Amino acid sequence: MEGVKEKKMNEEYKKAKQQVAESLGTPLDQIALPIPQQLEIMTAELGVAKGKRIRGLGSSLRVESSHSG
Repeated sequence: MEGVKEKKMNEEYKKAKQQVAESLGTPLDQIALPIPQQLEIMTAELGVAKGKRIRGLGSSLRVESSHSG
């Protein structure tokens, strides 16, 4: 089951894709957001603090420290 943060993040992805599709006149299913834009949405919606990074794909996302030790 999708968590609240993941649901909100997916809604933001969909909204951003819809804006791009409308501005380009391209069908929504042919739009892929650039990686920096995807990361910006993920960072905002998952509450990733400075010095942290997002690891994993899909439902296996996790936030961890960007420095080892």
